Amino acid sequence: LSGDQISTESIIINKKTYTPAIVDRNYELLNQKFPYIIENGGNHPSKLSKYQLNKIKKLKSNIAKILNINNGVLKGDLILTPKGLFVIEVATRLSGGDFSESLMKYGLGINYVKTVFDLAVNNTSTISDFRKKTFKHVRNRYFFPKPGKLIKIIGAKKVLKQNFIKKFEIWYKVGDIIPEIINHSKRAGVFVVEANSFIDAEKKVKWVYENIKFIVKK
Repeated sequence: LSGDQISTESIIINKKTYTPAIVDRNYELLNQKFPYIIENGGNHPSKLSKYQLNKIKKLKSNIAKILNINNGVLKGDLILTPKGLFVIEVATRLSGGDFSESLMKYGLGINYVKTVFDLAVNNTSTISDFRKKTFKHVRNRYFFPKPGKLIKIIGAKKVLKQNFIKKFEIWYKVGDIIPEIINHSKRAGVFVVEANSFIDAEKKVKWVYENIKFIVKK
């Protein structure tokens, strides 16, 4: 299926489903990484129309009813094609890849992970706990250096000084051998940026990539 891939986070409380966050999955590296399918983060908020977003929310609600989930969480990965909306997968867990942990926190002001844990141990939670308290454009992206021995990383201190950087991690240290990145576990690190607009978010992502340099010796 060809189309826009979308990740969703839904919470079900007393049979009522609420989907506080929908993000666009970023597969800009498909041609570069072929035949490997490597995701490079996500974009909050989704670029989809209000009509399309409401269709997604209705679909997630119907799935929760079909699966007979009265209380809990339901993450879902979907694809929007010219022929309509299709489900890739749903699971009764939180999303990985910084979606539930970072994109919702900084994009919506929702501590989704904490509130879901409260729900799991029967602490009081209501739908109002998952309504957005702020609104920001947020991106998470990963690093894809060339394979070889890591000699030096340039620019980390400069990047960390920026207040729009909400997360920054490098998963290899100097002296490590960076393999060819053929799956998600091999990526070299991650960063999260916060911005006030789509264009500003894109500029900040570009700035980080321009200022972080992996010096690698083959």
